[in-house]
Amino acid sequence: PDGSNGSTYTTSEIGPLTIEVRTECITEEYTVELWAYSPQLENKEITLCGDDVLSLSWQEVTEPGIYYDTLQNRIGCDSLFTEFLVLRSEREEVSIEGDLTICPYEESLINIIGGNQYLWDSGSSQSSLWLPPGIHHAEVIDNNGCTHELEVNIDAYENPDWIQDSIITKPAGESITISISDDSGIINAISPFLSEITFTDHEITFNNNSSGEFEIQILYGNGCMAYENLKIEVLFNEKALIQVSNVLSTVSDQAMKIYSDPSVEILSLNVFDRWGMKVYEQKTGWNQPVSDGWNGSIGNSSVPSGVYVWLLEYMYEGQKLNLTGDITVIH
Repeated sequence: PDGSNGSTYTTSEIGPLTIEVRTECITEEYTVELWAYSPQLENKEITLCGDDVLSLSWQEVTEPGIYYDTLQNRIGCDSLFTEFLVLRSEREEVSIEGDLTICPYEESLINIIGGNQYLWDSGSSQSSLWLPPGIHHAEVIDNNGCTHELEVNIDAYENPDWIQDSIITKPAGESITISISDDSGIINAISPFLSEITFTDHEITFNNNSSGEFEIQILYGNGCMAYENLKIEVLFNEKALIQVSNVLSTVSDQAMKIYSDPSVEILSLNVFDRWGMKVYEQKTGWNQPVSDGWNGSIGNSSVPSGVYVWLLEYMYEGQKLNLTGDITVIH
């Protein structure tokens, strides 16, 4: 436009620009449309709380006021002007209340004191929440717009395991006493409760003659309940209750002898040879204290000499039990 004939041209005007390009053979004209880039303007209001700092591209802001910042696009033009209205506010006091040490498997009601907006890591927006043991987080915005990050650490009391063995054996007809190994707890209840069981604060005495599983409820000084499972296995002295002869002689016409305690009810007797074949079965005819069992024959024929295995089924203290042994047949 100004008549210059250089290969470069500088202008600050906007609008169409015509350029004539000449070579030895031809002359061509080009039209270029020049536009001015209009940056965007953005307004933001920032509240600084406590020691908060606003970092701009050219300074750190800590005081209230109006500040400006710019961003440039890839061709170097200012593309975004931001006007910051910076306010300074004091943080309100925000705290929590509630039990931070609770019994295992329980929850604590935690209340946030202060603030008006809440967001827990569970997604809840309530100021009060029942929480189990563990670490929990909440974001709180107070009435001045300040954000508080809260961490709530709830511990659980550790109740000691006072029963060393979960399975206890005891002979039939005898009692056994189990003691709590920690003085911080007392025995509160036993389920199921039997008349043959007695307990004090720190001891349980079992006089029962039948096996069973029991739940022991223990109350600790911190108010927590603990539950211990205990299995009592009653062992019967079978040799004292039932005795069976171990030799059967057909020469002296001696039958198998069974000696039993009056508290025992014999139900059946089975005898097997060494290959596992049943050679004898008896379900009736028992007389206490001495009963005759097998006479060493199958029908009217004597069995070969040797060792035979017997299985005795009986009732004692309401339980059906088995007793096995062997007997030698001599001809």
